[in-house]
Amino acid sequence: MNNGSSEVAIMPEPQPKPGDDLQAAIDTAIAACDGDPRAAIRALIVANSFLHKRVERLTDLVSPGFARGKLSFVDLP
Repeated sequence: MNNGSSEVAIMPEPQPKPGDDLQAAIDTAIAACDGDPRAAIRALIVANSFLHKRVERLTDLVSPGFARGKLSFVDLP
């Protein structure tokens, strides 16, 4: 029944399933390594190691430097 107003039914967008983003990231990582899952794992381990070392380095800088106000964001590498 239409009373002269133009009502549009708004349908909610389908919500992505939990894990869809993870699956997409996995597919992207494997595709970046020409479809070789072992190469993708190797690359992710190397990247994780790099990031872990970076966090350790920044943690060492932050603890004494920022706590005493001797460092600023400008001093960070």
